[in-house]
Order: sequence, then C-alpha cells, then structure tokens
Amino acid sequence: MSFRRIGQRCDRALEVAIQKGLLSAHEAKSAARTNLVLDELSSMKRMIEFISRSRDLNVAQIEEFHSSLRSQIESKHGYIVPPHFDARRRVPINDLYVPPAFSLQHRKGATRQEPQEVELEHILSTLYRAVILGNPGSGKSTLASKICHDLQPTASTCASQGGE
Repeated sequence: MSFRRIGQRCDRALEVAIQKGLLSAHEAKSAARTNLVLDELSSMKRMIEFISRSRDLNVAQIEEFHSSLRSQIESKHGYIVPPHFDARRRVPINDLYVPPAFSLQHRKGATRQEPQEVELEHILSTLYRAVILGNPGSGKSTLASKICHDLQPTASTCASQGGE
C-alpha cells in the first residue's frame, strides 16, 4: 500500500470520527494540517539556505567538483567487465569496444526512405534525439557507456581550455 493511500485512509477515518463528534479527531486533523505547513516551511528554509550558500562557491570549488565528476564518469564508464567464471576483470572500454553498424530510419509519418548506414559520430553530431533499437545482448548499454566515456572531457582537454 502506498503512503498516499495510507494518508487518504487516515483522512477518511478522521472525517468519520469528526462526524461522530469526537473532539480528539478535530485536534488530530488540526495538528496534521499544522505539521504539513511546518514541514513545507522547513523545506523552503532549507532551499533558501542552499541557494544562499551556493553563491559563495568559488572557482576552485567548481573545478574540484568538475574534476571529481570526470573521474567518477571515467570509473563508471571507462571499463567493460566481461563475464568470467573464475575472475572478474575490468578491461578498458577502448580495448574491447567494437563500434556497431547503424541504419537511420525516420519517424513514422515522414516520407518513406530506405534505411541508410550512418556512423556514430553522425548520430551524435546531428540528431537531437535518437532511439537505438537492437536485440538483447546486441550492445545497447555498452554503446551508452561508450558515449558517456567519450563525451566526458579529459583533464588535458579542460586544461587546454583554461579549466572550462
């Protein structure tokens, strides 16, 4: 049962008790409303404090976050773990990855054209959105990891751009 349904049932139970004239039900409903308002105000206060603090960030903190994010992306998407029965080995993605062959098909309703073979670079540089279809095990998730790995800026790229 979801929390929303539990809340709805509690409200119904309080309404029934209020209709029966129980004073404690009135007090409980009033307390519940007060707690909701106080929780909302507390949430707003935390958001205001966060926004106020975020203006105190300096360039060094932003660069530190950026560097940390780059290393996390590299760690997450930079390796493939092939299935092994006796050992789990992380292999750099560039050592095993084989680029798939893509055929581009346009949406339904567009003029019918024969599918055309395209390179991944074409897809990434020209399309705003794309759907990659393939059989199970055909490498869709590995492709997503490879794209994340390749699109994340390297430290040398950022250094040559002045830390941007």
